Amino acid sequence: MVIELAVLYRPNRAVFVCERLVPTVDVDDAEPADAKCGPLCQMRTAIVRPTMGHRVCHAVEDVRRRDKPRLAADLHDSADPAHACLKVAAGGSTFDPRGHGFRRPNLAKWRGARGASLTRVAAVKQARPKAGCRKNEQMSKHIVIARSKDEVLALRSDWESLCVEHPHADLDFYLTVIDERPEAIRPHSVIAYEDEKPVGLLAARLEEISLDTRFGYRIVYRPKVRALTFVAGGSVARSETAIALLISSLDASLRAGEADVAVFPSLQRETPFFEALEKAAGRYRQQRFAEVRTHRRLTLPPTFDDFLKARSRKVRSGVRYDAKRLEARASGELRIERLDSPGDFDRIFRDIVRIADQTYQKGLGAGFGDTPERRTLTKLALDRGWFRAWLLYRGATPIAFWQGSVYGGVYHSGTTGYDPDYGRDRVGIYLLMQVIAQLCQDPDVSIFDFGFGDAQYKRQFSDESWYESDVAIFAPTIRAMRINVTRTAVLAAALGARRALTALGLLDRLKTGWRKRLRTATPS
Repeated sequence: MVIELAVLYRPNRAVFVCERLVPTVDVDDAEPADAKCGPLCQMRTAIVRPTMGHRVCHAVEDVRRRDKPRLAADLHDSADPAHACLKVAAGGSTFDPRGHGFRRPNLAKWRGARGASLTRVAAVKQARPKAGCRKNEQMSKHIVIARSKDEVLALRSDWESLCVEHPHADLDFYLTVIDERPEAIRPHSVIAYEDEKPVGLLAARLEEISLDTRFGYRIVYRPKVRALTFVAGGSVARSETAIALLISSLDASLRAGEADVAVFPSLQRETPFFEALEKAAGRYRQQRFAEVRTHRRLTLPPTFDDFLKARSRKVRSGVRYDAKRLEARASGELRIERLDSPGDFDRIFRDIVRIADQTYQKGLGAGFGDTPERRTLTKLALDRGWFRAWLLYRGATPIAFWQGSVYGGVYHSGTTGYDPDYGRDRVGIYLLMQVIAQLCQDPDVSIFDFGFGDAQYKRQFSDESWYESDVAIFAPTIRAMRINVTRTAVLAAALGARRALTALGLLDRLKTGWRKRLRTATPS
């Protein structure tokens, strides 16, 4: 019985379909297995079976000697085409009886849709042995793919046992984003298991988006694609086995046509997962010339005085000087308030949005905006005790804010902003010092995460950093490859311009001018 045709979801062609039924042994240019005529030879047909060598759906049912796949010349009786016995090698590779040695397993291919059934793929897992058989060590390695909200919720205990480190990878936050964004089609979550314990996670959204390609702050190319977008902190791998399982699953989804591209925003470089992902993608399917950014954070000391002592003398003097100048200008009217309870909801969207609407981030379509999605996520964060925001007022007028979330002992800095009229007074740095002073006294927080970017204040106040960049892996289709080539050209030009401006010492000046232009163009 045919369960799923090998040509399902593949290009519609009259001949040479990408994954058609193939013979057990090599053939030459679609000719018969025995190309030579022989009047004295008796011709017998070689077996032709579907590519089911990995037992995703069925176990071996008959392993008798004469039923195994073999050379056509040695074949006397027809074999069992759907349940032929193949040898599983160490590491999950499958032996190819056609003489090609060992190759990686071809995972089950599923076309994603809302309500699709939960998929358990035995990527490197043999069929369960019958009673009395010796259990193979590969049995304990498998993945589970969830493609609907109910299926993701069924994995809650395993998901939470992996202890994700970013609020965006929290299961409830992750599902809420999918519910709120109109471009999101469904969740796509993969959990890897070893010895029946979860050891890896990939959390993504399948969505239809414009793949923005920027030259500086300007978007110059934005093709429409179906993307698997992985959330911040949603790539967890506790072992080399987990890395192999997760990447194999991702590659199978792209080859099956579930998405045109898989996007990992701000993925940490020089890690086993990053290196394995680049190696698996190869030269032609991965995005090239991606901007390399610096991610910085600060380990909070016991007191604010200890924090200042760890800074240079010049930095300490600058902080004190700017604070005195601002306080003198405000004539004692400055006050700072922390908003972190559900009762602060209306005030958050009144005062923070009032400042955010004057920032350059607003001109880029980013920043803290009053949108249905932002309201829903803010309410969730307030209810869970994650939300932290500090506002600086002069009298009754808000002039600066610093917003973020506390998750897993880390304060993740989010959006910030200030009134442009107070830009020269460095109100942002003044407020940041007050935020750090309060977080030093908070027993639930030990790290201040500034996020990516190499702004001067991040360099001055952080004590740890690493490099990260966006990673995009494209599907092996003509359209996806064409998009990748065009993006590569734009990104290469942008990288060259950035390096030239850096060498001339003009990059920061250009950024400042561009941001002022965006701020001026933003309606108040």
